[in-house]
Amino acid sequence: MIGNLFENLDEAGNPEEVLNQVPDSMRDIALMGYAEKFAKEAPAELVAYLDELPPSENRDRALQFSVGHWAVTEPDKAAQWVDGLEENESRTFAARNLANTWARYDLEGAMEW
Repeated sequence: MIGNLFENLDEAGNPEEVLNQVPDSMRDIALMGYAEKFAKEAPAELVAYLDELPPSENRDRALQFSVGHWAVTEPDKAAQWVDGLEENESRTFAARNLANTWARYDLEGAMEW
């Protein structure tokens, strides 16, 4: 059910309209479905959207997942975003995802960061 919710939503669509259709008990899980759909297409926009949501474990997972995809296309911008996060476990995981992905495409750049 959740995976299909975002099928007809393009990157310009409003995820809130879709997420509001999901029962509150499943809303956090739905964020991962949204992240999986748009992480490759529009990772920077996805991170910006997720970053505005109230903190939750699944929101943090969706952010970490999205940063990994953002590192493929714009690692410097993804690094700036990660650098701006407050020091906590979520930042550590996001930084790890960024570094691992970035290193696969540009080891030297990842090591400099």
